[in-house]
Amino acid sequence: MGKKEMLLDSFSKSGNSVEEFKRTITELSDMTSVLRVNMSDVLLCSKNDFVEDKEEGKTNVFLINPKNIWDETATKSGTTFSLNSAFLRHDSFKKADAMDFLDEFTKKNKLILKINGKGYFTSDALPKTLGSRIGLTGISKPCVERDLHIASRLNKNEPIKLVVRYQDNIRKVFATMSNLYAYVPQTFMCDILDAINTDEKLGKMECTSWFITNEFSEIYLEFPEKAKEISDAYKLTDDLIPGLYLCTSDTGNSSILIRATWRMKNSKLLFGESRRKHMGSVDTSKLLEEVEKVFFAEYVSLPEKLCDLMLQDITDPTWSKIPEKAFIAKNEVAVKGTLKKIFNEIDVVGAIGKKNEKEIFEQLVDENDYVISYTAYDIVKQVMTLPERCSGLTEASKCALGKACAKAPFVDLQKPEPKKVVLT
Repeated sequence: MGKKEMLLDSFSKSGNSVEEFKRTITELSDMTSVLRVNMSDVLLCSKNDFVEDKEEGKTNVFLINPKNIWDETATKSGTTFSLNSAFLRHDSFKKADAMDFLDEFTKKNKLILKINGKGYFTSDALPKTLGSRIGLTGISKPCVERDLHIASRLNKNEPIKLVVRYQDNIRKVFATMSNLYAYVPQTFMCDILDAINTDEKLGKMECTSWFITNEFSEIYLEFPEKAKEISDAYKLTDDLIPGLYLCTSDTGNSSILIRATWRMKNSKLLFGESRRKHMGSVDTSKLLEEVEKVFFAEYVSLPEKLCDLMLQDITDPTWSKIPEKAFIAKNEVAVKGTLKKIFNEIDVVGAIGKKNEKEIFEQLVDENDYVISYTAYDIVKQVMTLPERCSGLTEASKCALGKACAKAPFVDLQKPEPKKVVLT
């Protein structure tokens, strides 16, 4: 994939090599800069769908000036431009370089910005941040009416910052940010990764996955050596693998996000979290402190708690002396009651909805064999592995479920002491 293709809305790249992640992040950051302009100096070139484009390479547009949106020439007959015209050309700009971007323009976003005489292609996601700057919502549908409305709100002498990517004289705007926005090159993630990789406290770092688009970049790391150390120290019967999730965006889609994770089987549980807005300067050393703070917050408490849960009985040991049928009945009530208490305490309904909660609860209940004895650890482990059982969830629901299930080990499952009756 060439660098120019990285500017297309369809660009995405994934893998599990840290070095490839760093290389891609660096390439994307090298293309990116921030352009500070006044709102009223941004002209909108809105595709004119009322006129058929009869010549290849030429497109009819409404050229809308926020300072005079009812200009008769622009709103009545439209303006025709081609990629060979001075309108879009700059230095060695070539028509062939921009055909994919023109295709995006004519078929998807239908908007080009004209700033200081130069044309800037736009991302399909631009209206979201642009709407935030001018106080408009629901303006994603590309049409002339939308762009006239936008232009009417841009007629202000107020500064804004445009996040622009450049390559081979192609210019494309991905976000419209406030004047307070502080651009943070995504390469700060490379510095964090290098620092983590040399931190002996965490052991060997493995990248399980990463994903990069023009909207955001994310990477998920795990530390298997530390997992073995934890299992050996706390005599855990299941691998508990600590991990770290990093995410950022330079186009307004995410703050700088740091999450500490634990993975049990194929379920990722979200424990600590830190968010930082793109405002002011970013000190990488401070971010590294946040990584350590978030990562080690539950580093000891979780395995210690799981170790304690192994010693806590849900099945009363005295029931072994009663007939099997009675044992099964009592055991089922105790296990189902424990599961229900955990579900309620961690608010599974809030994470995945009442219908999904009911289905997954019944599934867990049916899976259990009430002939055998259960500890609190056995039940908590079932809940901690819920994320891998629930398919078809939105990303927001997956995140909410990961956070909810992480609370399961800390639900108080101790039976209250019986009240003593004092006779007077």
